[in-house]
Amino acid sequence: MRKEKRRYLSLAAFILILAMIFTACGGKKEEPEPVPEPEPEIVNPKNEEPAVPPEPVKEPEPEPVKEPEPEPEPEPEPVTYPDPLTGLPLEEDVSAKRPYAVIINNHKMAQPTVSLTKASIIYEYIAEGGITRLLAVYQDVRDVGEIGTVRSARPYYLETCLAYDAILVHAGGSDEAYSDISAWKMDHMDGVRGGRDARIFWRDGYRKNHNGYEHSLMTSGEKILEYVNSTSMRQEHKEGYDCGLRFGESSAAEETGREAGRLTIHFSNYKTGDFYYDKDSGLYDVFQYGSPMADGGNEENLAVKNVIVMHTTSRVIDDYGRMKYETTGSGSGNYYCEGKYIPINWSRKDRNSQFKYTVEDGSELKLMPGQTYICVINPKSSSEKAKALEE
Repeated sequence: MRKEKRRYLSLAAFILILAMIFTACGGKKEEPEPVPEPEPEIVNPKNEEPAVPPEPVKEPEPEPVKEPEPEPEPEPEPVTYPDPLTGLPLEEDVSAKRPYAVIINNHKMAQPTVSLTKASIIYEYIAEGGITRLLAVYQDVRDVGEIGTVRSARPYYLETCLAYDAILVHAGGSDEAYSDISAWKMDHMDGVRGGRDARIFWRDGYRKNHNGYEHSLMTSGEKILEYVNSTSMRQEHKEGYDCGLRFGESSAAEETGREAGRLTIHFSNYKTGDFYYDKDSGLYDVFQYGSPMADGGNEENLAVKNVIVMHTTSRVIDDYGRMKYETTGSGSGNYYCEGKYIPINWSRKDRNSQFKYTVEDGSELKLMPGQTYICVINPKSSSEKAKALEE
């Protein structure tokens, strides 16, 4: 009995051990991992500012090295060329171009003249009866506009024209002048006996009605060029040509001359011209017939930088009172500039030569750049008087 009980207990223990082994080997279900509880928030009981970590010290950045700025290129000086007849600077070299010489009416009834302020050189001679005419020499007529009024030629105007190798513009002429134009083979445009060239002239209606038919003939730089360009007329000087004028930056008259604030040229009982020096402009204001010599083209008064008075011989050659002037050979005269004057001499070999002007020591006269007005007079019949500038 006791033996069976022991066997029974041993069996029960064996079954219990098997149950424990079965449970440990796979019969047990895995439990999920526990989720950790969040840490409790720390409350700042003293309400202190939270500590801010110091900013890292930055190393100073090196300043960029500035390259030196290149110096600006200097603007080139504009290239200019001296006008052969005025000495003034031009953007274009026109020294090879032939100028144009226009015979301008200077009768009282022909005033105001038109475009004399744009002429390079102006000559004044007595034509006849004490009345003067002008020879206006234009180096360039492209921008001159209307010119006038135009009158007839005389031999001494032709001879002066030849001194500049100029193309002549006129309206008729004396018989001797026409003979000379033909004999000397002069390039010219004629408003009276011309052919196709006469088309460059017209009569100004107002002047024709109020001044007289003979004081109304006009032309223009544009029409002159249109005609010349339609012909085979020579438009350039021959090689080696020199107009003979010299220009300088200062005036010998200003340095050594006598006072000449006012110059009066008494051509005749009909015509007296006055030149008043203006200190502000440095020019001589031209007056005639008691008034400023106005330009009807631009309403300006004529004012010139240089005035030359040429002394020569002259004589009346016919019943009309026409004159003959000696324009070749040599003679004396005076040069006026900057309110003063000096004696000079002029010379010219022949009618195709240029005028040469010298001072007392024999050196060439240097004009100041600008317009030049030349009065040609016979001291035996005309007079020249200079006065100091009246303050």
